[in-house]
Amino acid sequence: MIGQGFAFAGEERATDALRLRDLLGDVKAVLNGAFRQFYWIVAEVSEVSRSNAGHYYFDLIDPEPDGRTAASVRANLWARNAARIVPAFREVTRQDFQKGMELMMQVKVEMSLQYGFSLTITDINPEYTLGNIERRREATIKRLQSDGVMDLNKQYPLPSLLLRVAVISSETAAGYGDFMTTIRQSGLGDFFSIKLFQAAMQGSNTTLTVNSAFAKIFYYRKDFDAVFIMRGGGSKQDLAAFDDYDLCSTIANFPLPVLTAIGHEQDTSIADMVAHTRLKTPTALGEFLVGRLTDQLLRVHTVREKLPKTLGEKLQSMSLRSSRLITRTQGLLSTFEKENGTKLHHLRQRTQLALSGAYGKAVSKVSETRLGLLSSLAHGMDRDRSRLVHLRDRVPSAVRKSYFETRDRGARLTTRLQRSLGEAERLVNRMTAGLSARLSGKISVVISTEVARLPVLSHRLSGAVSVSRERTLLHLSELSHRAELLDPSRIMARGFVVAVNEKGEPVTRISGLRKGGQLTLSLLDGKAIAETKKIIPNT
Repeated sequence: MIGQGFAFAGEERATDALRLRDLLGDVKAVLNGAFRQFYWIVAEVSEVSRSNAGHYYFDLIDPEPDGRTAASVRANLWARNAARIVPAFREVTRQDFQKGMELMMQVKVEMSLQYGFSLTITDINPEYTLGNIERRREATIKRLQSDGVMDLNKQYPLPSLLLRVAVISSETAAGYGDFMTTIRQSGLGDFFSIKLFQAAMQGSNTTLTVNSAFAKIFYYRKDFDAVFIMRGGGSKQDLAAFDDYDLCSTIANFPLPVLTAIGHEQDTSIADMVAHTRLKTPTALGEFLVGRLTDQLLRVHTVREKLPKTLGEKLQSMSLRSSRLITRTQGLLSTFEKENGTKLHHLRQRTQLALSGAYGKAVSKVSETRLGLLSSLAHGMDRDRSRLVHLRDRVPSAVRKSYFETRDRGARLTTRLQRSLGEAERLVNRMTAGLSARLSGKISVVISTEVARLPVLSHRLSGAVSVSRERTLLHLSELSHRAELLDPSRIMARGFVVAVNEKGEPVTRISGLRKGGQLTLSLLDGKAIAETKKIIPNT
């Protein structure tokens, strides 16, 4: 009986205690007797390793929803079963066993005296694992779509000259080496600025290190045109890291275009789906980068050949426009001077005529008034004198006295009237002179103002014409300077040659070549005709 030979607390220690092997042997016998059949179970892989002999060793767990481990056990997949199970699993899932993968396994309970309790795996259902992987992928895709970021990175424009590149990869990765080799062999490596941000491209640290690299690039994002992620080669199981929601969300929301080359042609990760552009291999990514620059250089070469003629025509057109503008401006100035000079002359004449008429009317009116008063006074005095003479003879001397008094009064009245008439005449003269002075002053101010505006207007128009012409010449100078900077002869001096096939088309890919065909090579000092002897594609 199990436990026989042991003493209870307080009793004398028994001398016939069981050996460990005996106890575990009893446990083994009980387990083997109780669990004779095979069981299908579902568990998550927390660790997995493979021995040189082909055995697989698993640590299996059953996690709680909050992340805690509800149960754990060791499991073994012996080489004799692995030879059958592993190829079938890879064919269906296109992956190897890895941490975090959920498996449906057929197991048998085993008890080893050396290694203790464990499960022996006799079969694995790959369809369950594939379905679980796809369910996780679908859940991640739906979550990204719900966030509205699935196509967000594709909305950033890719620069025509893609020269400043941040690369996320491992320095020792074969894919990164292939990419750099493609750049160096192109002969255009000096044009590019490529900075590597180290990250693990396989293993459990992939997601963490790639996200960390993105955080560093974000700090220097103004120094780059785009971000490249590349791995190339390796196991397909490592692609699972690029289906991670956090990593894919980082790519989708990143403020620079992200280009990926992280899998094989038949494998598409969610990271590829949210990226701006997906290339199948790092080599293809390098060819894409070189191809964009080559296309731009060919365009610059074509533009440079057409630029002198275009600039000449543009300069001639601008010169003609400037001459027409100057002629038109001078005509406008001349017309303005003539029209305003005529108006001012007519205004001066009308003003003088108006003053003359007003002054003449005023003088005439005063004269008429004066003559009328004098005539009335003289007529009255003559009438009174006749009456006085007539009365002198008829009245006594006393009345004569009255006569002389009346005569004196008439003389005084005459003097006063003459004085009043003089003052009235002087007042009319002052009013007339004041009116003439004010009108003359206003006319002079108007004339002076209009005359003063003529040089200012002329100066402004001349200045505007000069500024427009100088800006045009400066713009043409800048265009010419840019054309010199983009001169393909500088590139050709480094060994770059423009090749054109028999159809006159630039050749940038081997698809544009044919064996025995002729190529026209544009050199710095002339052209050469070459025959295609052999076509060697990149490997």
